[in-house]
Amino acid sequence: MSKPKLERPKEDLVLVGTISQIFTELAGKHKVKIDDLNLHIHCKTLYIQEYTPNCKNEYKCLDMINLM
Repeated sequence: MSKPKLERPKEDLVLVGTISQIFTELAGKHKVKIDDLNLHIHCKTLYIQEYTPNCKNEYKCLDMINLM
């Protein structure tokens, strides 16, 4: 018995494509691998960081963007 296909709304696919494009552009701009890119928002500021997995799980700040 095969699993039923999950239908995704068209809007979800556009959102996934947009997020993928943003990560690709930011990784290229900062010359890091997409898998090492970390984005988070704190106090209305977008932090773009490079993540280095090791025993300390290090994050290096690459850019900060004020969202206001």
